[in-house]
Amino acid sequence: MSLHCAGLIGLLALVTLGCASPTEPDNGSLALVTVTKATVANHSALGLRTVVRDPGRWEAVWSELWGDPAPPLPDVDFEREMVVVASAALVCFADVKIEAVQQGAGGVHVSLADSGPSTTCLCAAPETTFHAVRTRRVEGPVEITARQIPPTCP
Repeated sequence: MSLHCAGLIGLLALVTLGCASPTEPDNGSLALVTVTKATVANHSALGLRTVVRDPGRWEAVWSELWGDPAPPLPDVDFEREMVVVASAALVCFADVKIEAVQQGAGGVHVSLADSGPSTTCLCAAPETTFHAVRTRRVEGPVEITARQIPPTCP
């Protein structure tokens, strides 16, 4: 084999490796990029769980999460991406985290951790904690499961 052909084969191997997504394992898990995670005084979005696939809905969810005034809406390429949003079920000392988004046969499965009901936390001002992640767009129905974690009482 000539040196020129060997060089082309090596270049093709590098290009092929560059096309693979090392952040998405073979088990269907999608790579996640946090758009925002915040705790705000607004508590109208308590217990929200949704997958957003269009700009109009994204704008509405963003406003619902932040209340008025909301910070500038982050850009999302909805042709190739979707946003997964979850807010905590508690109004005080809550935490929520989107842990995994997996593509399955015919849809999407979202796994998250959420502070569950607690009688040990006392709070003076209600608030909402939420987490939003961007990931590769997947069509189909959405199934969301949450595991309970303890609240972050001081």
